[in-house]
Amino acid sequence: MQFDVSDLKSNMDVALSEDDQVAATKLYLLMYEILPMTASVWGDVLRVVPVNGGIYPLGIYDEICKRANEGKGLVVDDMVGTDMRPTETWDGWKGLTSSSSSSSSSSSSSGGGGGDGAGGNREMIQYSVGVAVHEIGHVLGISSDSLQYFRHPVTGVPLTRRPFEVSTVTCINGEERQYVGMPSPLVLQEGRHAITGNRYFELVTPTVRRVVQNQFNCPTMKGARLENQQGTPDCFGSHWDEMLFYTEIMTPVFSQSVNVLSPLTLAFLEDSGWYRANYESEYVQISVFGHGAGCGFVEGNCVDPYTGEVPYEFSENFCNVPTALTSGGSIDAESSGPQTCDPSHTQKTYCDLVNTNEMVAIGNLATMLEPPPPSFQYFEGRPELRPLSLTLADYCPVPHLNGQSCLEYDGSYSLNGEMESIGETYGPNSRCVETDGSRDYSLCLETVCNTELGMVAIMAGGQYRMCQFDGQVHEIMYGDDGTIIRIKCPKAALICPNLFCPSNCSGRGTCVYATAAYDHLAEVPEASTASLGTCTCDSADDDTAGCYRTPMSLPPEYDFAAVTTNETSKSVVMLIVGSLMAVLAIFYMVVRHYKEKHNFFM
Repeated sequence: MQFDVSDLKSNMDVALSEDDQVAATKLYLLMYEILPMTASVWGDVLRVVPVNGGIYPLGIYDEICKRANEGKGLVVDDMVGTDMRPTETWDGWKGLTSSSSSSSSSSSSSGGGGGDGAGGNREMIQYSVGVAVHEIGHVLGISSDSLQYFRHPVTGVPLTRRPFEVSTVTCINGEERQYVGMPSPLVLQEGRHAITGNRYFELVTPTVRRVVQNQFNCPTMKGARLENQQGTPDCFGSHWDEMLFYTEIMTPVFSQSVNVLSPLTLAFLEDSGWYRANYESEYVQISVFGHGAGCGFVEGNCVDPYTGEVPYEFSENFCNVPTALTSGGSIDAESSGPQTCDPSHTQKTYCDLVNTNEMVAIGNLATMLEPPPPSFQYFEGRPELRPLSLTLADYCPVPHLNGQSCLEYDGSYSLNGEMESIGETYGPNSRCVETDGSRDYSLCLETVCNTELGMVAIMAGGQYRMCQFDGQVHEIMYGDDGTIIRIKCPKAALICPNLFCPSNCSGRGTCVYATAAYDHLAEVPEASTASLGTCTCDSADDDTAGCYRTPMSLPPEYDFAAVTTNETSKSVVMLIVGSLMAVLAIFYMVVRHYKEKHNFFM
């Protein structure tokens, strides 16, 4: 993957000539660290399917990326042509935005786009790389504008009828629109939430469908939902639904600490027919949000509106205890519920649920917070309860406020003696662990995903505590007086997703969850070398853990493309043979006439 950074270099030269070291440093880091890191990620996870001829960018950003029309005839194979341009006004590290794929080019492949970049200090490089990976994902084709150009992954036949037809479409925001080239139902379908009745569009291509079925342990899923709350001109949605895919990098809300590049995004791009994905890449991780939670997570409510409780299967993903804020807008720990863990268990957090009636004195926040829409009110008779910040997850309360990383101590709070006695520690192997409710704080403890035993191991009180099932409570004794603190084993599917079906079986097999091994109601299992989820690959000859050697599985409805291709090939062959026979017949007649004229014997 390569980037055209000519404008960036020119702007850096200008910044240096004006002795603007801050701007020059930002541009330098963007060109020589952020973009190369981004190229390493996408270059490792994707290979471009070669096309006949070249790719022709449309130049839709003529005023911003004036060279978008250059390079016509460029053959793209494992390369993205991108013209990056910094904004006129910078505000810290806003990241890379305004991307577009060239999916509407004559080749119906993706490979060009524009981006808007900004930089800052070195401590934010990794964050900016994450933002860049997200935006280049749009450049590569993760956009509703690309869906009508999807092709059969094997034959290359378009999945949406050509020439494009005009149809009346009701977009996700309720607006009726005359749409040219409504994506085929093989690619996109409309649905409604079974309880709230809210509309959404979902991607129903075969690899995407298998990945989400494996992700959630829900074999009835038809596809992966697109975000339906964005309020943009986008008719169908160009991000994964925040409520289902909170920890995926291609959702509309980005957080470097929790968002990962998952098999789902690779499946989107592979099903476009433009790429082949590398699900074995070190950059590909399972999105932990809702991982293995079952169909109820997809089809039900995050909070039971009658009881106000989070169903057990959804716990550690959602929360229901309100958080209080001080007049300055910070967390009031004494008046709030206990500290908890975010869904990735990399941060100590508080529940993003506030009482708007109690926020009158908090600056402008009170006037900005309205009750959620009726279909998103999850606490019967209490419309004043809603998230403070994260509303795109269908107003579901997610534990993410005031995140304090377990991966690196930021010095923002002090440790008490009890935490130190239990073994509070920070580093790449530390994860957030909750108590059984006997303490109002959570802990950062060294955690190991034991692949031989298929268990989570937590270092507490000087020794590893094996989690034989989700929610198991361990008593830790410390001090001369024998004080006991009880810690609760987190869900293995969230804290150790690698113990379950690697890469969601690459969308080429079925993940068989060993439910008895992590069901909190089940009998404690014996130690086993089996993982907590095993892939049954579509190919019987594939013995890899993630079905990495199995070819793509295409549903029967995709046969039309193969038939069309075969019929076309037969027609071409018949046309060629017929033409040859006609030429031979004409040649025969000419020769016969010549010989008769000259009295030659035939």
